Amino acid sequence: MTEAITDRRGALAAICFLVATVAFLALHPRLGITDSDCEGYVIGARSLLEGKGYVHVQGYPLSHWPPGYSWLLAQAADTGQAARLVNAVSVGVATAALALLAVQGGWPVAGAGALAAVFGFGLFRHLAAEVKPDMLTYALFLVGALLYVRDGIGWRLGALALWSALMPFKLIAMVFAPGVLLAEGFRQGWGNFLRTQWRVYLGAALVWLIFFGGIIWFNVHTTGHVTPPTIVRTTVAGFAGEVFRFFESSLRSGLVCWYGSVRVPQILLPYLALLLLGLAALASLRPSSPGALLRWMGGGVLAVSWILMVMRQYYAGPRLMGYGLLLLLAGLVPLATRLRLWQIFAAGTLLLAIYNAAAVSRLGANHPAYEASAKAAQPKLKPGQPVFSNAPILLWVHLGIPATGGKLVDAPPGAQYVEVTLPNYDAIAQPVNLPLPRDGSWRQVAAWDGGALFEKSAAAAPAPL
Repeated sequence: MTEAITDRRGALAAICFLVATVAFLALHPRLGITDSDCEGYVIGARSLLEGKGYVHVQGYPLSHWPPGYSWLLAQAADTGQAARLVNAVSVGVATAALALLAVQGGWPVAGAGALAAVFGFGLFRHLAAEVKPDMLTYALFLVGALLYVRDGIGWRLGALALWSALMPFKLIAMVFAPGVLLAEGFRQGWGNFLRTQWRVYLGAALVWLIFFGGIIWFNVHTTGHVTPPTIVRTTVAGFAGEVFRFFESSLRSGLVCWYGSVRVPQILLPYLALLLLGLAALASLRPSSPGALLRWMGGGVLAVSWILMVMRQYYAGPRLMGYGLLLLLAGLVPLATRLRLWQIFAAGTLLLAIYNAAAVSRLGANHPAYEASAKAAQPKLKPGQPVFSNAPILLWVHLGIPATGGKLVDAPPGAQYVEVTLPNYDAIAQPVNLPLPRDGSWRQVAAWDGGALFEKSAAAAPAPL
């Protein structure tokens, strides 16, 4: 009997891994670079690969983003394909791990597969579609949860050490081990917990402090501050805004994911239909006895995440706040009469994912037309001269050139201006800005499909009145 159950779980994990990984690779032949986070990791990987350290192309340290993910990508010559492979495997691992956690929490195998499919085709695919370490962090967090729910001090120490080791990849990982240990203290009673689990607590604390200390050293070494200046203190208004964001985005990009606007009717109607189906599926969940530990773990991680928010403000969407929520969901089980609802929800999530991937672009600065335009400009640029552009991000991520989007009136003689004439393809991100105003001192020296190169003459003409 035990062997049969183990075989079913193994088959479930294998199917979830393969289906989620293949689906992601099919839907996303190229990852997006849609915001400053993506840019930071891509630029950091290029910088490490070229032996320049973990710095921006403009010379300042990339202290806002832990270096682990960029370092991992820099182990391959093609960092873009490395990111896609890492993220695809992470989607598969996370989907399989969530399915196994759901079985551990009392879900029937078919229901666990449906729950995993909802997030594998939804949130996990959504996170992995961009060059960011979030999906890798989710995958290893859920693997750690699988280790922790096993009996034995060794398994639990391994889980706590794994969670701590994620800090160089994603700073939010600092809440994982403290959150779970806090929950265990309340679940078991602090006296009993400290008396019987002190070795786990001490070992976890030491490992956590090693990695946390490494992050502090990195921050002080690169910026002179314990925390990067880009991470601001939380205000009352800021905290209230993040609370609203947490509830809104948990539905908008957590339960049902769509990249881009949902306001047009052909998108809004299927999106709302799937959202209502998802809410009905959530309403069918009930606490289970086998899932008690998972619920405590999830609640602890979520609680410490909000404690951290009191001190430093960060984005309270499912990208950073979904870890504890997933464990809570795995520790709840659907009513037997509502199991089919989860399976329909999973199928709808896959269909919406296919529709989203086909209907809109989410490549941002990584659209192939942008890459081709940037590479066409490269041989035409004179080394040693400052470069301006209305799309400096494209030159940063594709060429590693420290272009600026500043005013051309401030440019010295000999400066170069790369004007990108391509449109913004992405449904949200806009890497191409309006052309920069230029006077008669700028002469066109080259042109290509999607752009042109201008150079400022030595005798600059007076600016027009």
